[in-house]
Formats: sequence, C-alpha cells, structure tokens
Amino acid sequence: MKNKFKYSLLYSLACIGALSLLLSISEIQNNETGTYQIATMSDSAILYRLDTRTGDIVRIKKSNIPKVDIYKK
Repeated sequence: MKNKFKYSLLYSLACIGALSLLLSISEIQNNETGTYQIATMSDSAILYRLDTRTGDIVRIKKSNIPKVDIYKK
C-alpha cells in the first residue's frame, strides 16, 4: 500500500515537472528579446546594428551616441 502511494506520488510530480518544463520552453520561443547584433571595426567611427529577425542593417555614427556619466550627482 505504501509503495503504491509512493509511486503514484512520484509519477504525478514527474508529470507536473515535465509539463512545467514544456510550458517554460514555449514561453522562451515567443520572447522577442535579443534580436540585435552590433558590429564595428576598431579604426572605424561607425557601428552597424543588425536586426536578426528582419535582416535590417542600420549604420550608426559613434559620435551620435550620448556619453554616460556614471559619476553624475
């Protein structure tokens, strides 16, 4: 009797765990973050941003990017 309860509890928890893993995988596939890649050349003053989902390439001048002041009070 104890073994039957133990195995049924074990199998039910295993099914719940497998179901939660499958649901988390499906949420990751619908996530739209991380679709950009940035490339530059060391002597160039230009960045290239690639949208990996659409394939659009945008040219960005480094001088147009605002500087971040981490010591700002």
